[in-house]
Amino acid sequence: MKKGMTMMELLVIIGILAVLVVAFFVLLNPMRQIGKSWDSKRKKELDTFRKVFEDYYNDKNRYPKAIEICYDATTENPASRIDTFGKQACSCYICGKQSPQRDLSPYVSTLACDPQFPQKKYLYDFDCTNNGSSPQWFRIYTELSNLTDPVIAEVGCQAGCGPTSQSIYDFGFPSTNEGLEEGNKCKYFHPLYYIKNNICNICGTYDECLNLASNNDYYLDAPACSIKCVKD
Repeated sequence: MKKGMTMMELLVIIGILAVLVVAFFVLLNPMRQIGKSWDSKRKKELDTFRKVFEDYYNDKNRYPKAIEICYDATTENPASRIDTFGKQACSCYICGKQSPQRDLSPYVSTLACDPQFPQKKYLYDFDCTNNGSSPQWFRIYTELSNLTDPVIAEVGCQAGCGPTSQSIYDFGFPSTNEGLEEGNKCKYFHPLYYIKNNICNICGTYDECLNLASNNDYYLDAPACSIKCVKD
């Protein structure tokens, strides 16, 4: 009667366990599943923001000011920029866990925070005319974990969305009278390609494309090169 396993039997068992572990990670891809869970939370929370902001507007005839909703807003007169629509815009970050804590009671008791905060943050972009004292439009943005999520194309953020100085966001909601600000940094799709003599050619990163041939148009999504990447 055997009192223990032989070395060969032990190696066989270890080999089987190793195969099972590899199969688990290949088939289930835990990090991908976690990313999907995060993205589901982001979409739900941004949709909640959108509804809350519209309710807020219906009551007050304006959307929330930065100092009412953003933890990093320290003044009633935030710095502004001119966006791609030619409008005066301001931006700040939302996270109910940060100090000073903001809330929009009774519309919502706690302001949501990105599940990967502080690596990723919800961006509140809003109308900044009159020093942002009475916003008449807004855009709310997030970065998804799954870069192949079809919703990115649905909202038009294949080349990034948000303020052009960042363009790092790929999902969001605008107010009913506004649209998302599309970026031009091509953050997520590499390598990039350009068209020359009706042929799709690889050129590498965004900066490499600009250095290669400034007169060419640059595109994403080879081999079709069907999505144009607008240069700065």
